[in-house]
Amino acid sequence: MRASDVMSKGVVSVPATATIYEAAELLVNTRVSGMPVMDEDGTMVGIVSEGDLIGHIEAETEAEPGLMHEIADDAAAAAAYVRTHSRRVTDVMTRNVVTCQQDTPVEEIAALMLQHKVKRIVVMDDDNVVGMVSRINLVQALITRSNTSPQQKTPVAPPPRPLSDAELRRHVEEAVKAHRWSTARTEVTVNGGIVHLWGVVADEAVQRAYRVAAESVPGVKDVMDHTHVVRPLAHRRRLIW
Repeated sequence: MRASDVMSKGVVSVPATATIYEAAELLVNTRVSGMPVMDEDGTMVGIVSEGDLIGHIEAETEAEPGLMHEIADDAAAAAAYVRTHSRRVTDVMTRNVVTCQQDTPVEEIAALMLQHKVKRIVVMDDDNVVGMVSRINLVQALITRSNTSPQQKTPVAPPPRPLSDAELRRHVEEAVKAHRWSTARTEVTVNGGIVHLWGVVADEAVQRAYRVAAESVPGVKDVMDHTHVVRPLAHRRRLIW
């Protein structure tokens, strides 16, 4: 899936000449959390979000005029003063906007969000804004993928016939033994396509890992976990002391 498949179209924008109050009203009325800021030529010059406006209110409340006056020559203080006192949307907006193209894969978009610590990515067609991808759009894409057929989710073809219980058991054992957290103190049985896990594991995380590994094997109908958690003696001593 790509940006064009998941993005919100018909993006609402705000002119660069707007005040922060006009931007706030537009955000509320259109029920969006962020919008591009456009100059008179239709070029995006930034993006303003709820966070920018809330940050303006918070900074305005915490500002110390006396201290600001004493260090007025400091560039950082001057910039902070502008953000806390200006009423122009261009003074509170985020200028370094993270963008992507319409054909950008959703995996790359998610990586961009994590890398730049942003909640939305503007989708461009050359220099034109054509959409926006938010975190909720990526979640919706994940749900869409989960509802697709196995043939669509994976290039591996399904088995031509149902696997026998013996075959399922062998596949589950192989899936479990492929990981270093597996232990010889467990056993796998299969009855009617239902996997039963038996034995002793070191903690709940390993217990869950066994279940997930078994569930991932094609042909498994269900997994019944009968394992018991028995912590190592050294760990139990630490808990006691």
